[in-house]
Amino acid sequence: MYQAHFGLHSDPFALGPSLRFLFRSHAHAETMAHLGYGLEQGEDIILISGAIGMGKTLALQNLQAKVSQLFRQVLVNVTNVTFPEFLKLVLHELGETWPEGADTAELVCILKDHAEKVHADGKKLLLVVDEAQDLAPATLEGIRLLTNIGQPGKQIFQIVLSGQPSLEQVIAQPELAQLRQRIRIHYRMEPLTAKETVEYINHRLAVAGRRDALFAPAAIARIHALSGGVPRLVNHLASQALLAAYVDEDAKVEASHVAAEGLPAAPLPVDEPAPAAPAAPEAARSHPAADVEPIVAAPAAPPAAPPAAPPQARPAAAPQAPPPPSAAMRTPPRDFRLTRREAESRQRSRIFVLIWLAIVCLGAIGAWALLRGDPGDRASAAGRRTPAAAETSRESVAAPATEPAGGPPAESAADATSGAEDGSSQTATTSGPVEPPDGGAYPAGTLWLHVASFQDSTRATRYQAILGDAGSSATLRPVVLPDGEPWLRVLLGPYTVEADAESTAARLEALGLITFHRVLND
Repeated sequence: MYQAHFGLHSDPFALGPSLRFLFRSHAHAETMAHLGYGLEQGEDIILISGAIGMGKTLALQNLQAKVSQLFRQVLVNVTNVTFPEFLKLVLHELGETWPEGADTAELVCILKDHAEKVHADGKKLLLVVDEAQDLAPATLEGIRLLTNIGQPGKQIFQIVLSGQPSLEQVIAQPELAQLRQRIRIHYRMEPLTAKETVEYINHRLAVAGRRDALFAPAAIARIHALSGGVPRLVNHLASQALLAAYVDEDAKVEASHVAAEGLPAAPLPVDEPAPAAPAAPEAARSHPAADVEPIVAAPAAPPAAPPAAPPQARPAAAPQAPPPPSAAMRTPPRDFRLTRREAESRQRSRIFVLIWLAIVCLGAIGAWALLRGDPGDRASAAGRRTPAAAETSRESVAAPATEPAGGPPAESAADATSGAEDGSSQTATTSGPVEPPDGGAYPAGTLWLHVASFQDSTRATRYQAILGDAGSSATLRPVVLPDGEPWLRVLLGPYTVEADAESTAARLEALGLITFHRVLND
């Protein structure tokens, strides 16, 4: 209705999730980082929680688009079902059929057969469950058991659970202790900050065709105060404000156009119990008016000098315990709760990042030491190494048994069940890299881009073909670990300049084909 008036070619604040309007806020970036890390490390179950309207479904859509070439994905968003009904929904998404009257065991067997076919084709099965807060405990326990499908060391299932904060309360039940132990990656989405709300509104307007500022700063500040930074509520308020400005025939949206009528009530955070409804109807709020207001207002103060009711007019009441403290004392202001939750979440994120950086640094130091030899020997030799010593050091380097940093994107080395079928290096058919000279070694100074490692030659060859389709020829180089296990490293190159290798890595990361890389110097 108002699009032509404001120079827009589409609705910038539609309530449905759309990757076209994706805004990479801090919460969205953290969500994608946790999802990517969990899939890459081969975690059985990853948990994403957040209040209604935070953007969980949009993050799941973004995840599915990024890993579509590495996983066979199944999305289930109808969750008020039993475990057998849940299995039927999954099988239906996979295109499988089942006999009439099939029991749970038969359904699981059909799903297992399909998952093993997917794994033989070089992929894993990714089960994404949205609105998981509606799952019954028995259904959640059944979902956990799906991660046991497959032989030891041959993971073929990974699961992402996404839901409202009440999902955390369901999982905290004693009977789901085993499920909690399987969840090592969990992130709770945060609301937009005031600065992000400005960027969010302007970003959606730009995608819809309006590049200059359309909302006055005071209007955006009021939208943030009323919505609490919840993206869906921001969309609702901004859309209503555009309509009000259109009706008034104004060229810009002012604070007076932003109204809270009809705004859905924001849900309570999971770590705060819902307070009981106040006795007086007028004390309850239909919607949060501002961040500084409590979720439930304190009972209204009595009028000045009320007339005393005669004793006989007062209704009889059973004796009861002393009344609890007022709601204003029990319930902190909404902005205080959000600030505390945001601080706790960011503290967890900082600890997670520090641990991750420490692991990466230790791994890099260890790899550097293995590749370069003992630091004391290098210092005594004044940095000199013979070609033979360099070759010996290079061939003796081996990834750890799980090779967490060297696995393919969103894959784990523990998925591999067998090494290379022969000891020779396999090269992609699309304009393969330069072959080594007769001596079997590449010239000194040759650079290679290491992007993945496999024990299964079929999976390695498939990944090699994927990279070839993206215009990057790959070489499979066999490496034997000290314990005798054979591996196949996927290498791109050769390169003579490290900047060329890093440019290739950046291009492939942008395409979602790699999440790990390192430059090796032969």
